[in-house]
Amino acid sequence: MKEDTSTNLRQVIPWTLFTGKMILPLFLIIVFCSMTYNSHAQDTRLNLKLENSTLLDAIKQISTITGMEFFYNAGQVNAYDKRISKEFTNAPLTQVLEFLLDKTPFTYKLEDKTIVIVQRPVQANTPQIKLIELKGVVFDKDTREPLPGVTVMIEGSQQGTATNANGEFIFPIDSGNYNIIFSFIGHERLVKKFNGNKSAEFREIQLAPAVETIEDVVVTGIYRRKKESFTGSASTYKVEDLKAAGTQNVLQSIRTLDPSFKINVNNQFGSDPNRLPDVEIRGKSSVMGLKEEYGTDPNQPLFILDGFETDLQTVMDLNMNRVASVTLLKDAASTAIYGSRAANGVLVIETKVPEKGVLSLSYKGDFSVTMADLSDYNLMNAREKLEFETRAGRYTSTTNDPMDQITLDNLRNQRLQDTSNEALTPTGSANRFARVSCRNTTFMPKEARNASGTGWD
Repeated sequence: MKEDTSTNLRQVIPWTLFTGKMILPLFLIIVFCSMTYNSHAQDTRLNLKLENSTLLDAIKQISTITGMEFFYNAGQVNAYDKRISKEFTNAPLTQVLEFLLDKTPFTYKLEDKTIVIVQRPVQANTPQIKLIELKGVVFDKDTREPLPGVTVMIEGSQQGTATNANGEFIFPIDSGNYNIIFSFIGHERLVKKFNGNKSAEFREIQLAPAVETIEDVVVTGIYRRKKESFTGSASTYKVEDLKAAGTQNVLQSIRTLDPSFKINVNNQFGSDPNRLPDVEIRGKSSVMGLKEEYGTDPNQPLFILDGFETDLQTVMDLNMNRVASVTLLKDAASTAIYGSRAANGVLVIETKVPEKGVLSLSYKGDFSVTMADLSDYNLMNAREKLEFETRAGRYTSTTNDPMDQITLDNLRNQRLQDTSNEALTPTGSANRFARVSCRNTTFMPKEARNASGTGWD
Protein backbone atom coordinates (compact mmCIF):
# COMPACT_ATOMS: atom_id res chain seq x y z
CA MET A 1 0.00 0.00 0.00
CA LYS A 2 1.41 3.40 -1.09
CA GLU A 3 1.83 6.04 1.59
CA ASP A 4 0.19 9.48 1.07
CA THR A 5 2.93 12.10 1.09
CA SER A 6 0.80 15.15 0.03
CA THR A 7 1.05 18.31 2.11
CA ASN A 8 -2.06 19.94 3.61
CA LEU A 9 -2.16 23.75 3.62
CA ARG A 10 -3.77 23.77 7.04
CA GLN A 11 -0.71 21.86 8.34
CA VAL A 12 1.82 24.35 6.93
CA ILE A 13 -0.12 27.58 7.89
CA PRO A 14 -2.44 27.22 10.84
CA TRP A 15 -5.97 28.45 9.88
CA THR A 16 -6.38 30.10 13.24
CA LEU A 17 -3.96 32.79 12.15
CA PHE A 18 -6.50 33.98 9.51
CA THR A 19 -9.56 33.59 11.60
CA GLY A 20 -8.38 35.35 14.70
CA LYS A 21 -4.94 36.89 14.65
CA MET A 22 -4.58 37.98 10.99
CA ILE A 23 -7.98 39.56 10.13
CA LEU A 24 -7.95 42.29 12.77
CA PRO A 25 -4.48 43.67 11.85
CA LEU A 26 -5.37 43.60 8.18
CA PHE A 27 -8.53 45.66 8.82
CA LEU A 28 -6.59 48.20 10.88
CA ILE A 29 -4.04 48.60 8.10
CA ILE A 30 -6.77 49.40 5.54
CA VAL A 31 -8.42 51.98 7.80
CA PHE A 32 -5.07 53.60 8.58
CA CYS A 33 -4.23 53.97 4.90
CA SER A 34 -7.58 55.61 4.23
CA MET A 35 -7.09 58.04 7.08
CA THR A 36 -3.61 58.77 5.82
CA TYR A 37 -4.96 59.89 2.43
CA ASN A 38 -7.54 62.19 4.00
CA SER A 39 -5.12 63.64 6.51
CA HIS A 40 -2.63 64.19 3.71
CA ALA A 41 -5.16 66.29 1.80
CA GLN A 42 -6.11 68.22 4.90
CA ASP A 43 -2.47 68.89 5.92
CA THR A 44 -1.39 70.04 2.46
CA ARG A 45 -0.18 73.63 2.44
CA LEU A 46 0.46 75.79 -0.58
CA ASN A 47 1.59 79.18 -1.74
CA LEU A 48 -0.78 80.74 -4.24
CA LYS A 49 -1.19 84.21 -5.71
CA LEU A 50 -4.39 85.06 -7.58
CA GLU A 51 -4.90 88.27 -9.50
CA ASN A 52 -8.37 88.83 -10.99
CA SER A 53 -8.64 85.11 -11.62
CA THR A 54 -11.84 83.18 -12.21
CA LEU A 55 -12.92 80.32 -10.01
CA LEU A 56 -12.08 77.81 -12.75
CA ASP A 57 -8.52 79.23 -13.15
CA ALA A 58 -7.97 79.08 -9.38
CA ILE A 59 -9.02 75.41 -9.25
CA LYS A 60 -6.65 74.54 -12.09
CA GLN A 61 -3.71 76.31 -10.37
CA ILE A 62 -4.38 74.46 -7.09
CA SER A 63 -4.48 71.13 -8.95
CA THR A 64 -1.12 71.92 -10.59
CA ILE A 65 0.57 72.94 -7.32
CA THR A 66 -0.74 70.17 -5.06
CA GLY A 67 -1.08 67.34 -7.56
CA MET A 68 -4.63 66.76 -6.34
CA GLU A 69 -7.29 65.81 -8.84
CA PHE A 70 -10.42 67.94 -9.03
CA PHE A 71 -13.74 66.58 -10.17
CA TYR A 72 -16.35 69.20 -11.13
CA ASN A 73 -18.87 70.29 -13.74
CA ALA A 74 -16.90 72.65 -15.96
CA GLY A 75 -20.03 74.29 -17.38
CA GLN A 76 -21.47 75.17 -13.97
CA VAL A 77 -18.14 76.41 -12.54
CA ASN A 78 -17.25 78.41 -15.64
CA ALA A 79 -20.72 79.99 -15.71
CA TYR A 80 -20.15 81.47 -12.25
CA ASP A 81 -18.36 84.77 -12.92
CA LYS A 82 -16.43 85.49 -9.77
CA ARG A 83 -13.12 87.36 -9.89
CA ILE A 84 -10.61 86.53 -7.14
CA SER A 85 -7.56 88.56 -6.08
CA LYS A 86 -5.81 87.02 -3.10
CA GLU A 87 -2.34 85.82 -2.04
CA PHE A 88 -1.95 82.69 0.14
CA THR A 89 1.33 81.89 1.92
CA ASN A 90 1.77 78.44 3.43
CA ALA A 91 -2.02 78.24 3.77
CA PRO A 92 -3.81 74.94 4.36
CA LEU A 93 -5.62 73.55 1.33
CA THR A 94 -8.95 73.43 3.15
CA GLN A 95 -8.64 77.13 4.08
CA VAL A 96 -7.97 78.07 0.45
CA LEU A 97 -10.94 76.04 -0.80
CA GLU A 98 -13.29 77.54 1.77
CA PHE A 99 -12.23 81.06 0.75
CA LEU A 100 -12.67 80.38 -2.95
CA LEU A 101 -16.12 78.76 -2.54
CA ASP A 102 -17.42 81.24 0.02
CA LYS A 103 -20.63 82.98 -1.09
CA THR A 104 -20.87 80.68 -4.12
CA PRO A 105 -23.38 77.95 -4.90
CA PHE A 106 -20.59 75.34 -4.58
CA THR A 107 -18.94 73.34 -1.84
CA TYR A 108 -16.28 70.59 -1.82
CA LYS A 109 -15.76 67.04 -0.62
CA LEU A 110 -12.45 65.24 -0.01
CA GLU A 111 -12.34 61.75 -1.51
CA ASP A 112 -8.79 60.36 -1.01
CA LYS A 113 -6.64 62.38 -3.45
CA THR A 114 -9.66 63.74 -5.28
CA ILE A 115 -11.52 66.94 -4.47
CA VAL A 116 -15.12 66.94 -5.71
CA ILE A 117 -16.77 70.32 -6.34
CA VAL A 118 -20.57 69.94 -5.94
CA GLN A 119 -23.61 72.18 -5.73
CA ARG A 120 -24.26 73.56 -2.28
CA PRO A 121 -27.53 72.03 -0.90
CA VAL A 122 -30.36 74.53 -0.74
CA GLN A 123 -31.65 75.05 2.76
CA ALA A 124 -35.40 75.61 2.70
CA ASN A 125 -36.55 78.43 4.91
CA THR A 126 -39.59 76.97 6.58
CA PRO A 127 -41.40 79.76 8.39
CA GLN A 128 -42.81 78.95 11.77
CA ILE A 129 -46.57 78.61 11.65
CA LYS A 130 -48.37 80.46 14.40
CA LEU A 131 -51.29 78.42 15.67
CA ILE A 132 -54.40 79.97 17.13
CA GLU A 133 -56.74 77.99 19.37
CA LEU A 134 -60.42 78.48 18.69
CA LYS A 135 -62.32 77.78 21.88
CA GLY A 136 -66.05 77.86 22.33
CA VAL A 137 -69.30 76.15 23.24
CA VAL A 138 -72.05 75.08 20.82
CA PHE A 139 -75.66 75.57 22.02
CA ASP A 140 -79.08 74.76 20.66
CA LYS A 141 -80.60 78.06 19.56
CA ASP A 142 -84.05 77.30 20.97
CA THR A 143 -83.37 75.31 24.16
CA ARG A 144 -79.95 76.83 24.97
CA GLU A 145 -78.67 73.33 25.79
CA PRO A 146 -75.06 72.39 24.87
CA LEU A 147 -74.74 70.04 21.92
CA PRO A 148 -72.21 67.19 22.17
CA GLY A 149 -70.70 65.65 19.05
CA VAL A 150 -70.98 68.71 16.81
CA THR A 151 -68.53 68.48 13.89
CA VAL A 152 -66.21 71.50 13.55
CA MET A 153 -64.24 71.51 10.29
CA ILE A 154 -62.44 73.77 7.86
CA GLU A 155 -64.37 73.96 4.60
CA GLY A 156 -62.68 72.06 1.82
CA SER A 157 -60.31 70.07 4.06
CA GLN A 158 -60.28 67.10 6.44
CA GLN A 159 -58.98 69.14 9.36
CA GLY A 160 -61.52 69.31 12.14
CA THR A 161 -62.66 68.30 15.61
CA ALA A 162 -65.87 67.65 17.58
CA THR A 163 -67.46 69.04 20.73
CA ASN A 164 -67.26 67.12 23.99
CA ALA A 165 -70.11 66.12 26.28
CA ASN A 166 -70.49 69.74 27.45
CA GLY A 167 -70.59 71.11 23.91
CA GLU A 168 -67.08 72.59 24.21
CA PHE A 169 -64.46 72.47 21.48
CA ILE A 170 -60.80 73.43 21.10
CA PHE A 171 -59.64 73.76 17.51
CA PRO A 172 -55.98 74.74 16.83
CA ILE A 173 -55.69 76.51 13.51
CA ASP A 174 -53.04 78.60 11.80
CA SER A 175 -53.66 82.25 11.04
CA GLY A 176 -55.38 82.71 7.70
CA ASN A 177 -58.76 83.08 6.02
CA TYR A 178 -61.01 80.06 6.42
CA ASN A 179 -64.66 79.07 6.53
CA ILE A 180 -65.38 77.10 9.70
CA ILE A 181 -68.33 74.70 9.37
CA PHE A 182 -70.48 73.58 12.32
CA SER A 183 -72.80 70.66 11.52
CA PHE A 184 -75.00 68.42 13.66
CA ILE A 185 -77.82 65.99 12.97
CA GLY A 186 -81.23 67.65 13.16
CA HIS A 187 -79.78 71.16 13.01
CA GLU A 188 -79.02 73.59 10.24
CA ARG A 189 -75.46 73.81 8.96
CA LEU A 190 -73.62 76.95 10.10
CA VAL A 191 -70.65 78.51 8.29
CA LYS A 192 -68.59 81.23 10.01
CA LYS A 193 -65.68 83.10 8.46
CA PHE A 194 -62.35 83.26 10.28
CA ASN A 195 -59.60 85.70 9.28
CA GLY A 196 -57.10 85.03 12.07
CA ASN A 197 -58.18 87.88 14.35
CA LYS A 198 -61.78 87.29 15.39
CA SER A 199 -61.41 84.24 17.60
CA ALA A 200 -63.75 85.81 20.19
CA GLU A 201 -66.70 85.32 17.79
CA PHE A 202 -66.37 81.55 18.23
CA ARG A 203 -66.79 81.49 22.00
CA GLU A 204 -70.54 80.86 21.67
CA ILE A 205 -72.05 79.14 18.65
CA GLN A 206 -75.81 78.68 18.23
CA LEU A 207 -77.24 76.05 15.87
CA ALA A 208 -80.87 76.39 14.82
CA PRO A 209 -83.00 73.23 14.61
CA ALA A 210 -83.69 72.11 11.05
CA VAL A 211 -87.33 72.71 10.13
CA GLU A 212 -88.94 70.39 7.61
CA THR A 213 -89.48 72.46 4.47
CA ILE A 214 -92.68 72.46 2.43
CA GLU A 215 -90.93 70.69 -0.48
CA ASP A 216 -90.46 67.57 1.65
CA VAL A 217 -94.17 66.96 2.24
CA VAL A 218 -97.39 66.84 0.21
CA VAL A 219 -100.39 68.58 1.77
CA THR A 220 -103.64 66.89 0.79
CA GLY A 221 -105.92 69.04 2.91
CA ILE A 222 -106.54 66.21 5.37
CA TYR A 223 -103.05 64.97 6.21
CA ARG A 224 -99.40 65.59 5.41
CA ARG A 225 -97.35 62.91 3.77
CA LYS A 226 -93.69 62.75 2.83
CA LYS A 227 -93.16 63.45 -0.82
CA GLU A 228 -91.19 60.26 -1.49
CA SER A 229 -94.02 58.12 -0.07
CA PHE A 230 -96.81 59.89 -2.01
CA THR A 231 -97.65 57.90 -5.15
CA GLY A 232 -99.84 60.51 -6.86
CA SER A 233 -98.87 63.41 -9.06
CA ALA A 234 -98.62 66.61 -7.04
CA SER A 235 -96.88 70.01 -7.18
CA THR A 236 -96.31 72.27 -4.18
CA TYR A 237 -95.55 76.00 -4.30
CA LYS A 238 -94.63 78.36 -1.49
CA VAL A 239 -95.88 81.91 -1.16
CA GLU A 240 -92.49 83.20 -2.34
CA ASP A 241 -92.93 81.30 -5.60
CA LEU A 242 -96.45 82.67 -6.05
CA LYS A 243 -95.37 86.28 -5.48
CA ALA A 244 -92.43 85.88 -7.86
CA ALA A 245 -94.82 84.78 -10.61
CA GLY A 246 -97.31 87.64 -10.06
CA THR A 247 -99.33 89.54 -7.48
CA GLN A 248 -102.73 89.66 -9.18
CA ASN A 249 -104.23 86.59 -7.46
CA VAL A 250 -103.37 83.03 -6.48
CA LEU A 251 -104.84 81.44 -9.60
CA GLN A 252 -102.91 83.64 -12.02
CA SER A 253 -99.63 82.82 -10.24
CA ILE A 254 -100.34 79.08 -10.36
CA ARG A 255 -101.17 79.38 -14.05
CA THR A 256 -97.72 80.86 -14.65
CA LEU A 257 -95.90 78.24 -12.56
CA ASP A 258 -97.68 75.02 -13.54
CA PRO A 259 -98.45 74.18 -17.19
CA SER A 260 -101.17 71.69 -16.19
CA PHE A 261 -103.24 74.47 -14.58
CA LYS A 262 -105.17 76.41 -17.22
CA ILE A 263 -107.45 79.46 -17.09
CA ASN A 264 -109.51 79.68 -20.26
CA VAL A 265 -110.26 83.20 -21.47
CA ASN A 266 -113.85 83.75 -22.55
CA ASN A 267 -113.90 86.56 -25.10
CA GLN A 268 -117.69 86.60 -25.14
CA PHE A 269 -117.81 88.57 -21.89
CA GLY A 270 -114.87 90.84 -22.65
CA SER A 271 -113.06 92.27 -19.64
CA ASP A 272 -115.89 91.87 -17.16
CA PRO A 273 -114.13 91.87 -13.75
CA ASN A 274 -117.05 90.09 -12.07
CA ARG A 275 -116.99 87.14 -14.46
CA LEU A 276 -115.38 84.02 -12.97
CA PRO A 277 -112.87 82.26 -15.24
CA ASP A 278 -113.02 78.67 -16.41
CA VAL A 279 -110.34 76.74 -14.54
CA GLU A 280 -109.01 73.33 -15.58
CA ILE A 281 -106.35 70.91 -14.36
CA ARG A 282 -105.02 68.64 -17.11
CA GLY A 283 -107.86 69.42 -19.48
CA LYS A 284 -111.58 68.66 -19.54
CA SER A 285 -112.85 65.28 -18.38
CA SER A 286 -116.66 65.79 -18.52
CA VAL A 287 -119.31 66.72 -21.05
CA MET A 288 -118.98 70.32 -22.20
CA GLY A 289 -121.78 72.88 -22.28
CA LEU A 290 -123.44 72.01 -18.93
CA LYS A 291 -122.36 75.11 -17.01
CA GLU A 292 -125.20 77.31 -18.22
CA GLU A 293 -127.77 74.54 -17.63
CA TYR A 294 -126.80 73.51 -14.10
CA GLY A 295 -125.09 76.67 -12.88
CA THR A 296 -121.83 74.91 -12.03
CA ASP A 297 -118.92 73.82 -14.20
CA PRO A 298 -118.49 70.01 -14.08
CA ASN A 299 -114.89 70.40 -15.34
CA GLN A 300 -113.91 72.69 -12.48
CA PRO A 301 -111.40 71.28 -9.95
CA LEU A 302 -112.15 70.95 -6.25
CA PHE A 303 -110.91 73.81 -4.04
CA ILE A 304 -109.83 73.06 -0.43
CA LEU A 305 -108.99 75.96 1.89
CA ASP A 306 -107.46 74.99 5.26
CA GLY A 307 -109.11 71.56 5.11
CA PHE A 308 -112.59 72.77 4.07
CA GLU A 309 -114.18 72.86 0.67
CA THR A 310 -114.64 76.32 -0.80
CA ASP A 311 -115.71 77.90 -4.07
CA LEU A 312 -113.87 79.62 -6.90
CA GLN A 313 -115.02 83.11 -5.87
CA THR A 314 -113.38 82.75 -2.45
CA VAL A 315 -110.11 81.65 -4.01
CA MET A 316 -110.19 84.55 -6.47
CA ASP A 317 -110.69 87.06 -3.62
CA LEU A 318 -108.06 85.46 -1.35
CA ASN A 319 -105.26 87.78 -0.30
CA MET A 320 -101.95 86.28 -1.39
CA ASN A 321 -100.22 87.50 1.78
CA ARG A 322 -102.34 85.05 3.78
CA VAL A 323 -101.26 82.03 1.74
CA ALA A 324 -98.55 79.71 3.10
CA SER A 325 -98.52 77.05 0.38
CA VAL A 326 -100.54 75.75 -2.56
CA THR A 327 -100.61 72.08 -3.60
CA LEU A 328 -101.99 70.75 -6.87
CA LEU A 329 -103.27 67.13 -6.79
CA LYS A 330 -103.48 66.30 -10.46
CA ASP A 331 -104.41 62.66 -10.92
CA ALA A 332 -107.00 60.12 -9.79
CA ALA A 333 -105.12 59.36 -6.57
CA SER A 334 -106.92 62.30 -4.96
CA THR A 335 -110.30 60.58 -5.47
CA ALA A 336 -109.35 58.18 -2.68
CA ILE A 337 -109.54 61.18 -0.34
CA TYR A 338 -112.35 63.36 -1.76
CA GLY A 339 -114.27 60.91 -3.91
CA SER A 340 -115.69 61.72 -7.34
CA ARG A 341 -115.52 65.44 -6.67
CA ALA A 342 -111.75 65.23 -7.10
CA ALA A 343 -111.96 63.67 -10.57
CA ASN A 344 -110.90 67.00 -12.14
CA GLY A 345 -108.05 67.56 -9.70
CA VAL A 346 -107.78 69.30 -6.34
CA LEU A 347 -106.32 72.69 -5.45
CA VAL A 348 -105.31 72.65 -1.76
CA ILE A 349 -104.52 76.03 -0.17
CA GLU A 350 -103.05 76.43 3.31
CA THR A 351 -102.98 79.83 4.96
CA LYS A 352 -100.45 81.06 7.47
CA VAL A 353 -101.02 79.98 11.06
CA PRO A 354 -101.51 83.00 13.34
CA GLU A 355 -98.88 83.49 15.99
CA LYS A 356 -100.12 82.70 19.47
CA GLY A 357 -100.85 85.75 21.61
CA VAL A 358 -100.36 88.21 18.73
CA LEU A 359 -103.11 90.10 16.91
CA SER A 360 -102.17 90.68 13.29
CA LEU A 361 -103.89 93.23 11.08
CA SER A 362 -103.15 93.39 7.35
CA TYR A 363 -104.42 95.59 4.56
CA LYS A 364 -103.76 95.34 0.86
CA GLY A 365 -105.01 97.81 -1.70
CA ASP A 366 -104.69 97.64 -5.49
CA PHE A 367 -105.87 100.12 -8.07
CA SER A 368 -105.72 99.39 -11.77
CA VAL A 369 -106.77 101.27 -14.89
CA THR A 370 -107.70 99.41 -18.06
CA MET A 371 -107.89 101.27 -21.35
CA ALA A 372 -107.23 100.76 -25.03
CA ASP A 373 -103.68 101.13 -26.27
CA LEU A 374 -103.78 103.27 -29.41
CA SER A 375 -100.04 103.74 -29.72
CA ASP A 376 -99.82 101.14 -32.51
CA TYR A 377 -102.75 102.54 -34.52
CA ASN A 378 -101.93 104.75 -37.49
CA LEU A 379 -105.39 105.35 -38.95
CA MET A 380 -106.48 107.89 -41.60
CA ASN A 381 -108.59 110.83 -40.63
CA ALA A 382 -111.47 112.11 -42.78
CA ARG A 383 -109.32 114.32 -45.06
CA GLU A 384 -106.75 111.55 -45.62
CA LYS A 385 -109.53 109.07 -46.35
CA LEU A 386 -111.09 111.45 -48.94
CA GLU A 387 -107.75 111.93 -50.64
CA PHE A 388 -107.18 108.17 -50.73
CA GLU A 389 -110.62 107.62 -52.30
CA THR A 390 -109.96 110.34 -54.92
CA ARG A 391 -106.66 108.75 -55.97
CA ALA A 392 -108.27 105.33 -56.04
CA GLY A 393 -110.89 106.57 -58.59
CA ARG A 394 -113.85 106.59 -56.23
CA TYR A 395 -115.07 109.95 -57.66
CA THR A 396 -114.25 109.27 -61.32
CA SER A 397 -117.11 108.15 -63.59
CA THR A 398 -116.63 104.90 -65.44
CA THR A 399 -119.64 105.42 -67.79
CA ASN A 400 -118.33 108.50 -69.63
CA ASP A 401 -121.62 110.25 -68.76
CA PRO A 402 -121.08 114.00 -68.03
CA MET A 403 -124.03 114.13 -65.60
CA ASP A 404 -122.68 111.19 -63.65
CA GLN A 405 -119.27 112.89 -63.31
CA ILE A 406 -120.92 116.11 -62.14
CA THR A 407 -122.77 114.18 -59.43
CA LEU A 408 -119.55 112.57 -58.20
CA ASP A 409 -117.72 115.92 -58.16
CA ASN A 410 -120.51 117.51 -56.10
CA LEU A 411 -120.33 114.58 -53.64
CA ARG A 412 -116.57 114.94 -53.27
CA ASN A 413 -116.78 118.74 -52.76
CA GLN A 414 -119.47 118.30 -50.11
CA ARG A 415 -117.39 115.78 -48.22
CA LEU A 416 -114.30 117.96 -48.55
CA GLN A 417 -116.24 120.88 -47.00
CA ASP A 418 -117.46 118.61 -44.17
CA THR A 419 -113.94 117.42 -43.34
CA SER A 420 -112.68 121.04 -43.29
CA ASN A 421 -115.35 122.05 -40.76
CA GLU A 422 -115.03 118.92 -38.53
CA ALA A 423 -111.23 119.13 -38.36
CA LEU A 424 -111.59 122.40 -36.45
CA THR A 425 -113.57 120.82 -33.59
CA PRO A 426 -112.37 118.14 -31.15
CA THR A 427 -115.68 116.30 -31.57
CA GLY A 428 -115.37 115.92 -35.28
CA SER A 429 -115.33 112.65 -37.16
CA ALA A 430 -111.53 112.68 -37.19
CA ASN A 431 -111.55 112.03 -33.45
CA ARG A 432 -114.59 109.75 -33.43
CA PHE A 433 -112.62 106.48 -33.55
CA ALA A 434 -110.46 107.39 -30.57
CA ARG A 435 -113.53 108.47 -28.56
CA VAL A 436 -115.38 105.25 -29.30
CA SER A 437 -112.33 103.06 -28.56
CA CYS A 438 -111.56 104.72 -25.22
CA ARG A 439 -115.09 105.03 -23.86
CA ASN A 440 -114.75 101.69 -22.01
CA THR A 441 -111.81 102.74 -19.81
CA THR A 442 -112.11 100.72 -16.59
CA PHE A 443 -111.02 101.81 -13.10
CA MET A 444 -110.70 98.81 -10.76
CA PRO A 445 -110.00 99.40 -7.06
CA LYS A 446 -109.38 96.27 -4.99
CA GLU A 447 -108.97 96.07 -1.23
CA ALA A 448 -108.31 93.23 1.18
CA ARG A 449 -108.42 93.43 4.97
CA ASN A 450 -107.57 90.68 7.40
CA ALA A 451 -107.35 90.25 11.16
CA SER A 452 -105.89 87.10 12.71
CA GLY A 453 -104.83 85.93 16.12
CA THR A 454 -105.12 83.13 18.65
CA GLY A 455 -105.81 82.96 22.36
CA TRP A 456 -103.53 84.38 24.99
CA ASP A 457 -102.30 82.41 27.98
